[in-house]
Amino acid sequence: MKIAGIALSFLLVFMFGCGVDKSKSSDSGSTQPSAGRPDTRAVDAASGVGYDGAAMRRSLDKALNQNDARIAEQQKAIEQANGK
Repeated sequence: MKIAGIALSFLLVFMFGCGVDKSKSSDSGSTQPSAGRPDTRAVDAASGVGYDGAAMRRSLDKALNQNDARIAEQQKAIEQANGK
């Protein structure tokens, strides 16, 4: 019975601690995730393990944008070739 109470109190402290950190991180990072592509938003989480998540996200966004532009150029060339 005593062990269950200790486990329950530990669980509550842990949950409360996680909730406090989550609200602080959402307030401080609310401007950062809005920049860039929505599909690369998860890359910002790399900041939590010591990497520069914002720089990684910018680099990935740039590469994806260049890839999208290249695909659009190829599709345009295919359409022009099929149209002639």
